[in-house]
Amino acid sequence: MLLHTFCCCIFGTHALTPLTSIIASLICLPATAFEQMDLRVTQTSSRQQQIVEDPGGRRTVVEIRGIDNGIAVNYIFEKHGGAWMLAEIRDSST
Repeated sequence: MLLHTFCCCIFGTHALTPLTSIIASLICLPATAFEQMDLRVTQTSSRQQQIVEDPGGRRTVVEIRGIDNGIAVNYIFEKHGGAWMLAEIRDSST
């Protein structure tokens, strides 16, 4: 089985982030550290979610709440050049 390493670039709030800042914020993890979630499904037996869109249309928050398991995570996406990019993860799980 071939395992890949995935990298996620966390962008700052400025439109023109210097390349050195982007490279410094590059986080690489093995593929086994990720779980695929279908964000079109609003509820499963272990979690429920809500999608909150910014009125300006450039920022969206996906709120994931566990059902009796302490999971509470917000995934914040921002639109950059017509593509949605993960900008921030706020994990307040217990």
